[in-house]
Amino acid sequence: MRRRVDPDRLRGVLDDLGLRYRLSGSSYVFTCPLCRKPDKLWMYRDSGGFKCWVCAETRGFSGAPEYALVEMTGQDVRRIRERLYGTSLAVGSRKLPINFGEGNWEDDPDAEITEPEMEPTEWPDLLFHSVDSPDGADGAAYLESRGVPAAVAAEYGVAYYPARRSLVFPARLGGKTYGWQYRIIDPDFVELPDGTTVSRPKAINESLPRDKIVLFADRLKGSRHAVVTEGPFDALKAHLCGGNVATMGKAVADAQVALLLRSGVGLVYSALDPDALPEVDRLLRRLGDAVEFHHVDVPRPYKDLGAMRMEDVPDVVFSTPILLPGRRLPIYFPERRVG
Repeated sequence: MRRRVDPDRLRGVLDDLGLRYRLSGSSYVFTCPLCRKPDKLWMYRDSGGFKCWVCAETRGFSGAPEYALVEMTGQDVRRIRERLYGTSLAVGSRKLPINFGEGNWEDDPDAEITEPEMEPTEWPDLLFHSVDSPDGADGAAYLESRGVPAAVAAEYGVAYYPARRSLVFPARLGGKTYGWQYRIIDPDFVELPDGTTVSRPKAINESLPRDKIVLFADRLKGSRHAVVTEGPFDALKAHLCGGNVATMGKAVADAQVALLLRSGVGLVYSALDPDALPEVDRLLRRLGDAVEFHHVDVPRPYKDLGAMRMEDVPDVVFSTPILLPGRRLPIYFPERRVG
C-alpha cells in the first residue's frame, strides 16, 4: 500500500536536514546521492515519492522518500521514518527502495527548474521569552556561563523556550523571521535509568531554510565586512566586530554565498571551525575576486571563537591574513591589519 507523507511535514524534514533542493512543477529536485548528477533526483511535494531519472533505470532507485533521504544523509531509516510519519514503520529494507509503481511521472525532466523562495514565519512570542526578561532567566544564566552577556544576546532577538529548555536563535532578514534554531542548554549527554548515556542533540532547526539564510543576517547591513562563523555562539562572540553571522553548519551553501555578496561587504573573515578547512577553500573559490578574503586562525588553546572572551575576538579577527584564490598558505599584508 502506498504511504503518503504530509507535504508540510516533508518540507520541514528536508529543511531541518539542511538538504539543498530546487523546484520544478510539483517536485523537489536534488543532486542524486548515487550517480552524483545534479537535478536528476525528483521527489513529489505532495506524496514524497521519488525517482532518479538515471538510477531508476539502472539501479531501481525510486520509491518512498525515506530511502532517498537515507542515501542523502546517512541517517538510520527508522529515524527518518519517525520524522516523516511519526512512527518508525519498521518494515522493508534499508537499501532496497519500495517502488511506487508510477508509470508516468507528471513532471517533465526537461522542465524549468527554479530556486525556492523563502517564506517568512510567525515568531511565537507567547512561548519564547526574551533572555533579558525574568521568564528568560535560565537562558540568560546559560549565556553568561558561555561568556555572552544576556543584554547582548537580547539585541539579536535571542529568546528562551522553557518547554524545551532551549535558547532560540532567530534567522531574520530585513526584519522578517524565516525560522529559528533551538540550542538545548542541558548537558550534551543524558544518563538513562540503566546507567548508560545517550547523546542529546545540540541544535534543532525549526522551519529554517538553513542553506538559504545565515543567522543574524541583518548584522551585514551597512557593514564593510562579514565575519562568517559556524554556530550562534561563535557569531555572538564576534559581536564587537560587527558583520557577524553564522552559517549553522560547516557547509556554506551557494545561496548563503550569494547573500554575502548581495550585502555589499568588501571583506570576508572566515571563522569556520578548524575541521572545516576544505569548506574554507571552497568558500574562497566561490567568492573569487569579489571580496577580500581573510582566514581566521583561532589561537591555541581555543578551538573556536565561541571559546574565547568576547573582548579578545576583534584583535584575532582583524589581524588575520589575506588568503588569495588558489593559495592554501596565508599571505600576510601587515599594513592592512586593523589594530
